[in-house]
Amino acid sequence: AAQQAIKEGAEIILGPLLSANVGPVAQEVRANNIPVLAFSSDRRVAGNGVFLLSFLPSQEISRVVNYAAGKGAQGFASLIPQSPYGALVNTAFDQAVTARGGKIQSVEQYARNPKSAAKNVSRLATFAKSRRSGIDAIFLPEGGSLLYEMAAMLEKNGIDKAKVRLLGTGLWDEPGLSAVTALLGGWYASPDPAAKSAFIARYKNAYSKSPLRIASLAYDGVSLASVLAASEKGQRYTIEQLTNPDGFDGVDGLFRLLRNGGNERALAVLELRRGGAMVVSPAPRRFNTRPSG
Repeated sequence: AAQQAIKEGAEIILGPLLSANVGPVAQEVRANNIPVLAFSSDRRVAGNGVFLLSFLPSQEISRVVNYAAGKGAQGFASLIPQSPYGALVNTAFDQAVTARGGKIQSVEQYARNPKSAAKNVSRLATFAKSRRSGIDAIFLPEGGSLLYEMAAMLEKNGIDKAKVRLLGTGLWDEPGLSAVTALLGGWYASPDPAAKSAFIARYKNAYSKSPLRIASLAYDGVSLASVLAASEKGQRYTIEQLTNPDGFDGVDGLFRLLRNGGNERALAVLELRRGGAMVVSPAPRRFNTRPSG
């Protein structure tokens, strides 16, 4: 597909979605100096002409840890799935906590099934309730039914949500999560939902269903390409144009591409409450610092 696009005169490639496919596409287009806006969240495939439009877990984790630390959290614990995603978020969580001067008091790594996870939850809860634990927040980077079950396990094992805050990732950004009583009061970072509401309404009107979370990435990719298309051919999709430090206003709010292939997004922090997720720390309206990559 990349070869065909090049033959037809493409100046920029949007996609692919999976990291395993990004490399082969990049090899085809680099010789022609054509940038790739991929939707993978694997930073290992970024750079050298490949830019990621995806939601990067490291940014979500840094944002929610910074917020928790600002609210007084110093001691952290985590329940980490045994998976490539788990390894990724575990490293990002460690870095975020260290950067804020906090301390990770306990890490439990679990196989992704309720029976196995129950043992890890019980062990962590027992330690968290002890006087010496010093745990103020528990990081739970899980989603779907297993998230619901693990949150219920923590509550059943005596974790007091008024004293120990639950922290999540973008996996928590799903409809109906506030109906899970055991998760109420938990924090996670996400694009400000107000920024996306108009897009969701238009999508529902067109397709009679809600969009998947990643639908906005494709929309923003096309919008970005369209905006830059106003420049002359050969100057539209240069590194300088794509990495404008002021960023671009997308469906999910403000974002900018970095020269190392990553991105920065202006993220809000949301708290799960009865009736829905509430923004407790708004997303920045502009980038106040120079790009970090």
